Amino acid sequence: AEREEKEAEERAARLASEEESARLAAEAEAARVQAEREEKEAAAARLAAEQETARVWQSLHSSASEGLDTEASAKMHKFTSRLETWHGERMAMFDEDAEFREKQGSKYGSREGYSSSVLSVVDSKIAGARTKAEEAAAAAAAKAKEEEAAERAAEQQSRIAAAMAAELQAARVAAQSRPSGPCLLSWLRHH
Repeated sequence: AEREEKEAEERAARLASEEESARLAAEAEAARVQAEREEKEAAAARLAAEQETARVWQSLHSSASEGLDTEASAKMHKFTSRLETWHGERMAMFDEDAEFREKQGSKYGSREGYSSSVLSVVDSKIAGARTKAEEAAAAAAAKAKEEEAAERAAEQQSRIAAAMAAELQAARVAAQSRPSGPCLLSWLRHH
């Protein structure tokens, strides 16, 4: 009886151990599944953030050079590309440098908050550069208009001078063909 009791206790302990092992294995599997789910959600969130960032940069590139002449547009595209690289460097620093991430995270709340802050700096730099490009284009247009007006004025002065020279020449010719002295009186009577 004692032996049977001991075997029953051993079986119970084995069952309890197996149940505990099964419970621990189930918890580990649940934790693994939860970690996979969280990893997939984080990956999906990163992908969505990357897609949104790509959309924002596409918009920034097109709006930066919209309506500008070819040269100014090329300069704005180059400037915007440099800012895009700078933004990427800042975000890489956020991702890779724990101390930097902690500091910026406390200031902006999250990676997305920090990215929004950096993008607002980018947006203001692009707006400033665009304003300068528009002002330069307006100044160039005004200068071209002034040069055109000066050219028209010079042409008009040239035409006036030519007309005056022709009138003067005609007066000289008329003066030379007109008789003078007593012949003048005779000529005037007939004409």
